[in-house]
Amino acid sequence: MNTRRKLDPVLESLGEYVPEQGSGSALEIARAEFLDVMARTYPELIRSLREEVLPDYRSGRNCAAKLRQWAARFGAEGESWILQDAEATLRYWAKNPRAAEGLRRKRPGAAVWTGVSEDERRFHFEHRGWTPTMEQWRDAEKAIRKAFDERLRDYRSEMDQLMKSRQYRAMPDVRQSSQFEWLVRYQFGGMSPGAIGKLSGCTTWDAVQQGVRKAAKLVGMELRSGRRGPKRKA
Repeated sequence: MNTRRKLDPVLESLGEYVPEQGSGSALEIARAEFLDVMARTYPELIRSLREEVLPDYRSGRNCAAKLRQWAARFGAEGESWILQDAEATLRYWAKNPRAAEGLRRKRPGAAVWTGVSEDERRFHFEHRGWTPTMEQWRDAEKAIRKAFDERLRDYRSEMDQLMKSRQYRAMPDVRQSSQFEWLVRYQFGGMSPGAIGKLSGCTTWDAVQQGVRKAAKLVGMELRSGRRGPKRKA
C-alpha cells in the first residue's frame, strides 16, 4: 500500500519523480512557485485584490463580479487557478487581518503520494563476504564494492521502471524564479522582452522571450500577445 505525507507544494528539496497529474504534480508545484513569485514581483496585483475585492468579501456580499473585474484588469481572467488562489487568499485575509495588512498569502499544503511502499523501496544487498584465512582484505573489499555498485545500479533501474509504471514522471526543473519574474512582468505588467531584459540585466531579447515561453509552459499559461499592461480602472 502506498503511503503519503503532508508537504508544502514548493519544496526546499524536490525528488526526482512526481505524479503525472493531480496533487503534487509538476504543474501544481510550478504554479505554487509562480504565485509566490507573482506576489513578490508585482505587489500591486495583490494590493488591488485587498483594496478592491476584500471589502465586499468581508461584508458577505457576492464578490464574484468584483473578482472577475480584478482578474480582467490584469489579464488573468482566463487563468482559473489564479482566481482560485485569489479566493483562498480572500478567505485567509478575512480570518487574519494582519496578513491582509502585510499582503501575506497562505501557501497551500498538498498531500503527495510517495508512489511506493516501505517494502517496495527497501534496498537489499547480500554478499558472501570475506574469508580472512583464504584471501587478502584488499581483494575482498574490491569484490564487495563491485558487487554493491552493480546491485545499486540494478536497484535504481528497478525503481525507475516501477515509478513509470505507476504514472509518475521525471521532475522537471520548476525553480525558475527569474523566468517566472519575466512572465509576471510580461503577462501582467505589460512589459516588453526588451524592457524586461534591461531591468534584469539580461542583454538579449531572445533570452527573455524564450524564458517567458518556458515559464508559461511550466504553469500552463496562454501568453497574451500585444498586451501593454493592466487596464486602467474605470
